Formats: sequence, structure tokens, C-alpha cells
Amino acid sequence: MKNIALLLSIVLSLSATSVRAEDAAPPRRARGFLSGLGLGLFVVGLAGAGVGVSGVLITGDANVKLNAIGNPPPMSEAPAVNFLRARATSGGMLTALGFIIGGLALAGGITCLAIDTPNTQAVVTFAPLSGGGTFVFSARF
Repeated sequence: MKNIALLLSIVLSLSATSVRAEDAAPPRRARGFLSGLGLGLFVVGLAGAGVGVSGVLITGDANVKLNAIGNPPPMSEAPAVNFLRARATSGGMLTALGFIIGGLALAGGITCLAIDTPNTQAVVTFAPLSGGGTFVFSARF
């Protein structure tokens, strides 16, 4: 009897598996493609904002130099005036494009990062109204 009990205890101890708390917990969902895209768009947005700021600085510098030349400018300063006006115009365009593209990229990046969180739940439903209906979007992050 002792031999059978000893044999049974050896078999049970060899076949037993340990259970850890992390094995029993459900696996966490890893971030996906949208997180990488969101991070990339966020970086592009910051770069666009930097380009917009540099455009503001370029335009301001050109306008300060144009004001220093005087109005109307002397004929000898015509090439410099044309160069500074072109620089002010291109700086203004750089400012507009940098801030617009940077702002859109930042918004897209933040949206992608928010959507791709592991516990995001989004629901789109249709709500009938007396004059038609409406779609309702609700999300929990």
C-alpha cells in the first residue's frame, strides 16, 4: 500500500502543472497598425508646425528689411526690394502650408492613437426621428 501511495504521489507531482496569475489573465491586445500610423502623423504634424513657424520668421524678417529700405524705395535698391518681396510672399505661403498640413497631420495622428488603444469600443447606431433619422457615433476610450 505504501508503494502504491508513493508511486501515485510521484506520478501526480510529475504531472502537475503550476498555474501563475499571468497565465490565467486574458492576453492584452497589442497596439496595431493605427498606432504606428498615428505616431508617424504626429511627427509629421510637429514638423509641419515647425515649418509654419519658420515661415512666420522668414516673412517677418523680410518685412522688417523692406520697412528699413523706405517707401518708395530708391531705384538703386530695386533688386533687393524685389528679392525681399518674393521672400515675404514665399514665407507667407510656407506659413500657411506648414500650419495647415501640420494641424491636419497632428489631428489625424492623435485620432489614430486614440482609436487604437486596447480598450476602445466604438458604436454607430441609427436613431429614427420624426423628420427622418440620424446616425449616432459613440466611442469609449
